[in-house]
Amino acid sequence: MVDVKVILTGLVVGLLFGVPLALFLFKFFKANTEVQARMETEEEKSDWKSENVEGQIITDQKQLLKIAEKSTEEEKLAYQILVASNYKNIEGNAFAILHEAVQSLTNQNLIADVAKNNKYAGIRSAALKKLTLQNVLIDIAKNDKDIDVRRNAIGFVTDQSVLADIAKNDKQSGAREATIYHLIDQEMLVYIAFNDTDNQNRYAAVSHITDQNILTKLAENSKDEDVREWALEVLRRNNYKR
Repeated sequence: MVDVKVILTGLVVGLLFGVPLALFLFKFFKANTEVQARMETEEEKSDWKSENVEGQIITDQKQLLKIAEKSTEEEKLAYQILVASNYKNIEGNAFAILHEAVQSLTNQNLIADVAKNNKYAGIRSAALKKLTLQNVLIDIAKNDKDIDVRRNAIGFVTDQSVLADIAKNDKQSGAREATIYHLIDQEMLVYIAFNDTDNQNRYAAVSHITDQNILTKLAENSKDEDVREWALEVLRRNNYKR
């Protein structure tokens, strides 16, 4: 049986987005209940499974019944998220409901699909919190069209070489800046402090350098007067903490 919470979530989303989607979701979950009843006999169960209709768009009640019978509960939830997200603009309570639905997913392939393909940046970012596939996280960190989603993905990337590549070569200042908070290599932070074209990124890099000798080098040799002063300030703070 379909989880009551999932049914209510679908119906609420539908009601928030309008009658057409509400009726669609109602039919979807109603169909699943009907399938459970139909599958009471082995003969009917065999009939349903004899036809390959997985992945097709729902256009009538028969297709709906077949897909509902073959889908897992999590696949249905992911499909619900997809339909609701693509139906019309969402905001407020409707967005919060979809956000909660994404947090209920556990299948990494389904989460990856939401993180890469959902049309709403906020929903893609929500999926990142549940995503553990590093190859997908790296792809999103480098290629998502929304800078905030990219920055969020960068925070979950563990490969230091990938972070260094973004820090050195990415065209978006915000993406380069996001790597600074996750880079371990002090020399890479020095590179950013000396070479990044964005002043704020250079300042951020300086503030995350912990090597006193490197900070001294920046304070003495940086061509940027502000960076020299900031390096001195960091040195003073470090000495004060001692």
